[in-house]
Amino acid sequence: MRRNIIDIAWLAGLLEGEGRFRVVAKPATKGGLYKSFSLKVNSTDEDIIRRAGQLLHRADKNILVCDWLSIHRPENKVQYEVSIHGKFAIQWMMTLYPFMGLRRKAKIRQIIREWKEYKAPIWQRKRSNIA
Repeated sequence: MRRNIIDIAWLAGLLEGEGRFRVVAKPATKGGLYKSFSLKVNSTDEDIIRRAGQLLHRADKNILVCDWLSIHRPENKVQYEVSIHGKFAIQWMMTLYPFMGLRRKAKIRQIIREWKEYKAPIWQRKRSNIA
C-alpha cells in the first residue's frame, strides 16, 4: 500500500488516541539485558486496525484478535490489535513524531534515546531487527 501524508496523519491521529509506544527491558536468558521497542494500537473496529496494519506493512495474519475480554465479560466488544517492533517501530516513531502531541512526543524521544544507547547482546544482533 502506498502511503501519503494524509495516511500518515490519519495513523498519527489514531495512535495519539489509541496507541502505545513502549520499551520493555527483560533479563536475557543468555546474559545481558534484552530490550524490545514497540508501537501498538488496538480498537474494537476491525476495519480501522486492518487499515493501520496495511499502513504499517503488516499482513492480515499479524492482526491479533483479542477476544479474551469479550469471553470473560460478554458486554465487552472484541478487540483487534496490530503492533510492530524493533527498528521498524523506531522508524515509524520518527515518521509520526511531527504529528504527535506533547506527551507522545516526549515518550517517543525517551524511547529513541534508549534505542540509541542500547547495545543488544551479540546473540540477539545476529537475528533481530533492532538495527
